[in-house]
Amino acid sequence: TYTYTSLSKTSGVVAFFAKERLEETTQFIIKNAQVQPLSYRYQRIGRKHQTVKQTFNWHQQTVTSLIDDNPPILYEIPPKTLDLNVYQFSLMYDLANGLRNMEYHLAEHKKLRSYPIRLIRNETIDSLFGPIATLVIERTYKKLRTTLWAAPRLFYLPVRIKHEEKGDEYIATLQRLTGLTLSN
Repeated sequence: TYTYTSLSKTSGVVAFFAKERLEETTQFIIKNAQVQPLSYRYQRIGRKHQTVKQTFNWHQQTVTSLIDDNPPILYEIPPKTLDLNVYQFSLMYDLANGLRNMEYHLAEHKKLRSYPIRLIRNETIDSLFGPIATLVIERTYKKLRTTLWAAPRLFYLPVRIKHEEKGDEYIATLQRLTGLTLSN
């Protein structure tokens, strides 16, 4: 069993006006060369407080979502479904294995959605490590667009993420990294 955690928080001038913290943690296994989530936890603190806990039942092919104090939401999922956090790890895993255009089924908080992922271009960007080569990957769904800059030298870890939704744009950049070093 593995644990994958992602922590995001506002910084700089933005943090002065709006302190936001988002933490996501997934417990998962790798089965038949596929990432398989077992549980997922989402916690947002700031303007909007929200806690989501998901439990995956692979024998029944269902996921149960508990959102704050609301009644549980249960829905069916197909094989290879991922949660909103571990899909980034799965993307890294798939890119490292040579895949470039994929489609992921994601168990969102209330329902299942499918997202096509496609390679847009190669780009060198400034990063925590100086200039670094990346693959620019894009995920779209209706009017939502998420762009990731995945660095092969960091085992395809996204070093920048841009999310566009309803005319707003959010950009996250890697500020700190532990437990992983640059590869050659």
